[in-house]
Amino acid sequence: MDENGTINPRGYHGHRGRQRERILRVAETLFLRDGIESVGINDIAVAANVTRATIYRYFANRIEIVWALLRLYGELLLQSMPADTLNTQLSGATRLRFVLQGFMNHFFQYPEQSLFTVQFDRLYAETNDIDKMKWFKKELMDTEFPLAGLIALGIRDGSLRPNLDPVVTSTTILAIIWGVSRRFAAMYTTFEHENNYSIRQIYQEVCDVILQGIIADK
Repeated sequence: MDENGTINPRGYHGHRGRQRERILRVAETLFLRDGIESVGINDIAVAANVTRATIYRYFANRIEIVWALLRLYGELLLQSMPADTLNTQLSGATRLRFVLQGFMNHFFQYPEQSLFTVQFDRLYAETNDIDKMKWFKKELMDTEFPLAGLIALGIRDGSLRPNLDPVVTSTTILAIIWGVSRRFAAMYTTFEHENNYSIRQIYQEVCDVILQGIIADK
């Protein structure tokens, strides 16, 4: 509100944005600690020091909070991508290498997000909200980060194998990366002692193996 007693729209929307973010962060902490299935709206309200009615202004239910966190993680992933992923002077294979580096950067910056997605996978398997997942992929991954298009580019410029199907290959890469990230997150504190290699070494090896499998023969 300004000196004339009128509401400042920018201040109002800024407050709403901060409050929504706080609810998400509190919910994320509770989900990671107690499990998504064990956390209710009331638990989030108490921990965030807000009323249930306040939460319902932003989210219709607990599942909407889960999806909002997933979208936030997707946006953070895009921010983790090196600038050269968009460098049109580079070959498709080289840009794909930078993409894989971005996945690895994101994992080591936010390993807890992979633990969250393990819980999300269980919830998704129960709800089977396929339409929402398709919308999520279309709006975020396919629009902001067209991996299949990058693979198609590599096929055209000769840096990737000509017999690849861009959609199948991009889906396969994502499945490998998501699976590896979840596995490494679950073993974050024990992996090196058990295997005598660091997670970073093996993650890099996974990325190299992916590229070796699709790069064009020279």
